[in-house]
Amino acid sequence: MRQYRRVYDLEVNVSHDDYAKSKKDWIYTWGVVRDEPIIMVGAFPTKAAAEARARTMGEGYKASYIFHLPGTDEFIIEEEPRS
Repeated sequence: MRQYRRVYDLEVNVSHDDYAKSKKDWIYTWGVVRDEPIIMVGAFPTKAAAEARARTMGEGYKASYIFHLPGTDEFIIEEEPRS
């Protein structure tokens, strides 16, 4: 799986496993994101909470499962967790 993160407005391909190992304080959670420009509005405890917030943000915003460093705007969009 390829993951991208924004670095000085350039998308850099990084290995997800290597990146995750170096980010011990990061968490998996639900977030509200926009693809263009790429931003994260916030992190939420449930998919339902993220979807509700995304609906209030307007076009282009969506609920996504993310890998996030709390207290920052750094995040990686993940595949949804398996049940």
